[in-house]
Amino acid sequence: MRNDSRLGWSARNDNLTIVRRSASHAVLDALRPILNARRRFVTQSVTQGVPTLEREER
Repeated sequence: MRNDSRLGWSARNDNLTIVRRSASHAVLDALRPILNARRRFVTQSVTQGVPTLEREER
């Protein structure tokens, strides 16, 4: 009996840990499109070059 109750508590504790991890991943998943768009913009700026005021004045 004791093992069963301990196992039940352990399983419940594991479920809470999984829920907490899922919630933290949900936040990261929500931010991913924003971070990816910014990363694409920076990558394009570096590879294609962005005209600066100095270059335009010349």
